[in-house]
Amino acid sequence: MSTPKISIRQMFSRAIAFSKASLKDSENLRLLVVLSLVPIVHLIPIGYFVEIIKKNPELPLKLEKSKWTKYLVDGFLFGIYLFIYMLVAGMIFYFSILVPLGILVAISIVGKIDYSHDIFNILMAIIIMIAGSFFILLLLMGVPAVSISFRTGDTSKLLAYRELWGMAREIGLLKFFALSIVLYFWWIAEALFLVGGWFGIYVGLFYLLTLKLEGVFLVLIGPLFLILWLFLWIVFAKVLALLIDVKYPASAYQNV
Repeated sequence: MSTPKISIRQMFSRAIAFSKASLKDSENLRLLVVLSLVPIVHLIPIGYFVEIIKKNPELPLKLEKSKWTKYLVDGFLFGIYLFIYMLVAGMIFYFSILVPLGILVAISIVGKIDYSHDIFNILMAIIIMIAGSFFILLLLMGVPAVSISFRTGDTSKLLAYRELWGMAREIGLLKFFALSIVLYFWWIAEALFLVGGWFGIYVGLFYLLTLKLEGVFLVLIGPLFLILWLFLWIVFAKVLALLIDVKYPASAYQNV
């Protein structure tokens, strides 16, 4: 079962509209900002975003207090799953270079090729390029893989490379990887706004305690950074929800 394909522009247009609507709820926004203030506790909003990925709702979700523990666990697991995926990708990259390098070194030891020889350098460059391309490919599949795992409730989907590749082909390889690259840098921007928000609030409070006026500006700008983090994360979650809907429609996994 699959859903109709939509363009990248449509994905982001719908995601931005959804994010704006989500943050128009003043109670929701206030709770999300307060929970985002404290490291570790900020995993609750991340778990809320994961719920968006899982359910792909048409209307904004309410941040239900009865689900805070669930949100906290999901937010923590999202980070852990992503870390495991990156670790596996890194190990594959490491061994895909180490094994060919070991073979080349073994050949050089028996006198067939010299380290300074052009052929050796060319072969190493080719190996690094292939391994590096494969590593980047795996990284770009990481966030969709984790999202599919949460949508389906099946952790084996984290390493279901064949299924991921099939989904990428169904969506369109160019579209899939272009969107994955955008999401990767979007994710970095989210992290910067979160850290910027924490920096503004905590350093600002410290400055205020030491009677430095700069603290007023930082304390005011900190929450704005956190609101931007929330906005970007909700867009990120909604785009992912729409992306994986092509292969794994949310309607088929409502009971997960």
